[in-house]
Amino acid sequence: MPAVLQLVFTLVALVALLPVVHAHAIVTPALGVNGTAARSDVQRPSTKAPCGNVNITQELPLSAAIPVFANGTFFANITNFNGGKDGSRQVTAILDPTATGSNFTVNVTVTQNGDLVPTTVGSQELALQLPAGQTCNGGPSSNLCLLSLKSAGGFGNCVVLSQTTASSKTCGAKKEGESSETQRRELQADPRAAGTRAALAFRTILRRRSVV
Repeated sequence: MPAVLQLVFTLVALVALLPVVHAHAIVTPALGVNGTAARSDVQRPSTKAPCGNVNITQELPLSAAIPVFANGTFFANITNFNGGKDGSRQVTAILDPTATGSNFTVNVTVTQNGDLVPTTVGSQELALQLPAGQTCNGGPSSNLCLLSLKSAGGFGNCVVLSQTTASSKTCGAKKEGESSETQRRELQADPRAAGTRAALAFRTILRRRSVV
């Protein structure tokens, strides 16, 4: 019996030393995720794999894209699955303008971040800003970017950004006196985006905001 107990204690100690592999926060709409994102969809972005283990080539054309405003701003939601630093909703972001997954070289400013150490689970809106003059030239229409987001807890994923011709020409040039709410209304009213995945994803974000 003592030998058995010793074995049990040893196994428990070894398990305690294993790295945590379950994911704790995800930004949506996420690359490679259809429908509601689950805990199992979260990745652990790294320098070698900024999008985790997602097959970028396969998932890029199938994933909903986030529309970029003419001034280079865009919005996304982050959801955590547990509290504390491990479930942090505070992120940093880096951009791949080619959307290939091999050129994450552009730092993106997070103008509205999530909670560093949330006490509960839930969702928050993130607001981000592309650098002035930044263009997206990936995808079949040469207007997509990939954005890798990593939380303070080390979790995250990639999202797809969609840029119109107008937004690529005026990225970073905010109209004087124009608010973010005005920009949202302009995008909603833009007939060119009415039936696109980008518009649908954006409307989902707006609906979530109206519920909160």
